[in-house]
Amino acid sequence: MKFPDYKELSREEFEKQILKYWHHKANKLLLGRKIVKVEYMTPEETEECYWHNSPVLFKLDNGVWVTPQSDDEGNDGGVISTYNTKTKKSETLPVMRY
Repeated sequence: MKFPDYKELSREEFEKQILKYWHHKANKLLLGRKIVKVEYMTPEETEECYWHNSPVLFKLDNGVWVTPQSDDEGNDGGVISTYNTKTKKSETLPVMRY
């Protein structure tokens, strides 16, 4: 799937196409994958990223590591929020602060 060209589309259509593009990319990267490893970022890794927070990381069966961040610029580690639709309970995996 090709990234949409904003010059050829109205703002509304461009936003729809952007959502479609990233939805496709996220599905291709994550859908059907198996989590094979879960660990918190080490203090040394956190320091290498110039972060204050150490997020929980998970590795997928395709070798991809998933790292929650505080924003899309990668300014710090972030939390993972979960919600169980069966039990109607939510839980948050926090960041560690070293």
